[in-house]
Amino acid sequence: MKFGRLAILGAFLGLIMISGCVHPDGKDGIGIMFDKQPLLLEDTVYFNGAAVGKVTDMQVGKANVTRVNFLPDDQFRNQVADNLVFYVSNGRLQIAKIRNFGDRLENGDVMCGFSSRSAFYWFRLKHALGDTAMAAAERAAFLAGQFQG
Repeated sequence: MKFGRLAILGAFLGLIMISGCVHPDGKDGIGIMFDKQPLLLEDTVYFNGAAVGKVTDMQVGKANVTRVNFLPDDQFRNQVADNLVFYVSNGRLQIAKIRNFGDRLENGDVMCGFSSRSAFYWFRLKHALGDTAMAAAERAAFLAGQFQG
C-alpha cells in the first residue's frame, strides 16, 4: 500500500515537471521588448489574421520598459525569426514581417515591439534605407538592457 502511494506521488510530480509550465523569466518563449507598457486587451497573438501564439507574462522594468513573453504555437514555432517585429493594434498583439528571410530564434531571445501601429510604421520609415531588421534587433537589445537596469 505504501508503494502505491509513492508511485502515485511520483507520477503526479512527473506530470507537473513535464506539463509545459511556463517560466516567468521568459525561458519558455520569446521576449518582446517595448519602450513603454503596451495596452493589451487579450493574450492571443496574431500574424496575418491567424492566431499564432499567446502572451504568457508581462513584466515592467526600469523607465517603464516592458518585456512581454510570447509563446508561439507549435505550428508557428519554425517561423519565429529575427525578421519579425510586434506591434499593438486595437489591444491585440500583431506580428509584422520586415524582410523575407531571417535567423531562427530560440527560447529566451528578445524581439522588438511597438506599442502602436503608427510607432511601428514610423520606425520602418526611419530605417527605410538601411537594414530594418538589424535596427529592430539593436532596439530590442537596447530595451532589454534598460529593462534590467
